[in-house]
Amino acid sequence: MDIKEYIDKIPMWATKKNSLIAIREFLANMGIEKKKGKKPYIIHVAGTNGKGSVCSYLSSALISMGYEVGTFISPHLVDLNERIRINMIPVCDKDFENAGEYVRETAEKMKNKDYEAPTYFEFLFYMAMKIFYDKLPDFIVMETGLGGLYDITNALEEKDLCVITSISKDHEQYLGNTVDKICSQKAGIMREGTALVYDDNTEEVKKSMDNFALHYKAKNIKKLSELKGFCPKLNPDKDFSQFKAAYQRRNASLCVLALLSLYEEGYIPSFELDKLKKVISTTVWEGRMQEVFEGVYLDGAHNEDGISEFVKTCKSLCEKNDKKAHLLFSIVGDKDIEAVFEKLKLLEAYVSEVYIARIDSERGAKLKDIHEGFEGLKQVQIKEYDSIAKAFDGLLQEKKEDVLCFATGSLYMIGEVLKYLR
Repeated sequence: MDIKEYIDKIPMWATKKNSLIAIREFLANMGIEKKKGKKPYIIHVAGTNGKGSVCSYLSSALISMGYEVGTFISPHLVDLNERIRINMIPVCDKDFENAGEYVRETAEKMKNKDYEAPTYFEFLFYMAMKIFYDKLPDFIVMETGLGGLYDITNALEEKDLCVITSISKDHEQYLGNTVDKICSQKAGIMREGTALVYDDNTEEVKKSMDNFALHYKAKNIKKLSELKGFCPKLNPDKDFSQFKAAYQRRNASLCVLALLSLYEEGYIPSFELDKLKKVISTTVWEGRMQEVFEGVYLDGAHNEDGISEFVKTCKSLCEKNDKKAHLLFSIVGDKDIEAVFEKLKLLEAYVSEVYIARIDSERGAKLKDIHEGFEGLKQVQIKEYDSIAKAFDGLLQEKKEDVLCFATGSLYMIGEVLKYLR
């Protein structure tokens, strides 16, 4: 089987994961630690929401300055190659195949050392490291998979900048059921003497992250709440007005702080705010309040906090344009569905029609559960379909002048929509 078929057969969630010590041993067996000469600068990004956006904005800004950038992100929306990028272009099939075969061969050799077979995410991480250390870009922008402290990406001991996006409750079965416990996992990417930028999005997060920053002895600490002090000439609502959602403007601002930190630490020679604002504001990150047709938006809000941000944006756009909303919605079954629907009830006065279908994945929530969730919204017509593509097609065909259309609830669903559009 080809490498993509092989990867697709690896379980998404493993009963037993390799330790970070074992991960580092695997990397050493791949020859990653033996590389001499030029080494890329590493920017490590963790957080609950906004990681992909920040990675995208950061990578685009660095590319605009003439640097070569390797970017590792998850999940992919349509094709596996999207997870590993050089200058924000997904790696070609040949490079993807070669890296995959190399990792597969290394995994076979490691079996003799009682090493657990790589999990789905581990396998892709190893592939990214193989590609990046073959091509040796100037920067590697690395997104964590889950949490941070025990995430495979945290096997990278030497980092040049740590960035932590907004934090809220998600994946509680793995990360803990309090904000402080979740912060402890995200903060695990910090390193002593390494610059740190983070979004202290609530007082609870601020207090917790401040403590962890001291604990890990991070340096040159920049918090988003202190943006005006660092960048008095930056007005996020005005300078990033192209972004429809407030969360996009926050992520763009966090990226600016990260670039300022890179400048102060001597990794980039200049910090030209006007040029950077232009690059960031014109960067399109698929599936994040992305307008694919006039008045048709894709937003991969996939947890309680993400849905809260979606609700704010949906209400704002409906009020601003004096229009109703039609909603295409689906979600994975391991989320707190009840909490998500409590948030969606705030759209009761705005949504008139809902289009629902099950995601084409074992993780997809049952159609019955989604239907029941929307029954709590009064005067909303619910339409069921047997695929996301058909539901999106129905959404488009029934669009009216006085209606804005939104697809939300899961990045997996957004991936199916984008695949259909392509």
